[in-house]
Amino acid sequence: MNPVTASHRAAARAEAYRLLSALFCDPDVPSLLAEDVPARLERTLEAAGSSAVAAARALSAALANADAEGLRVEHARLFIGPGELPAPPYGSVYLDEGRRLFGPSTSAAAHSYEEAGLVLDEVQHELPDHVAAELEFLHVLAWREQEALARSALEEADRAQDAAHGFLTQHLGRWAQPFAQRIQEHTTEPVYRHLSEVLVTFIDEGRAPRQA
Repeated sequence: MNPVTASHRAAARAEAYRLLSALFCDPDVPSLLAEDVPARLERTLEAAGSSAVAAARALSAALANADAEGLRVEHARLFIGPGELPAPPYGSVYLDEGRRLFGPSTSAAAHSYEEAGLVLDEVQHELPDHVAAELEFLHVLAWREQEALARSALEEADRAQDAAHGFLTQHLGRWAQPFAQRIQEHTTEPVYRHLSEVLVTFIDEGRAPRQA
C-alpha cells in the first residue's frame, strides 16, 4: 500500500474509532443526527475498507427511527444501571477473574495510555477500560499514524500502528466479542444490536495479523 493510500486508511480508522466511541456514550439522538454521525460512520468505514459498512448502514436507519428518550433509558439499563448491568462496558468484567471492576486489566489499559503520553479525561468520570475510552485511545493512535504518514515519517507511523495492534490484541480485541454478545442477548433495541455488530467486526479486523 502506498503512503498516500495508507494515510487515507489511517485517517478513516481514526474517525471510525472516534465515532464509535461517541455512539457508546449517553445518546443524544438529535445531536447525533444533526452532526450526521451515522452517515459519517458509514463513509469512514467504507474508506477504511471495513466489512462493517452494512451493519453501519442498518445502524443509521435504526437511529433515524429511534425514540430518543427510549434509547437513553435502554442505554442506562444496559451500560450504567442502577442494578446489575446486562452488558457492562468495562474490559475487566470480561478479562479478570471474578468479573470485577477495576481489576488488573483496568490498570494495564491505563498504563497503555500513560506510555502513549495520554491521561483519561477526568470529565468523563469513566474507568480507563470503558469501551468509549478504549475506542478514543485507538482513535488517537490511528490519528498519530495518519499524521506521521502525511510527513513520510514511516518509522513513527509504524510505531503508532504497532501500539494500536498491541492494544487491540491485549485489551479491546479480547473482550469486544463477549461484550457484543451480551448486548445481542439482552436488548431488542436495533440501535445497540447494530452498533455491537459494527464494533466487533471493526475490532476483529484491526486485531488481524499485520501485513508486511
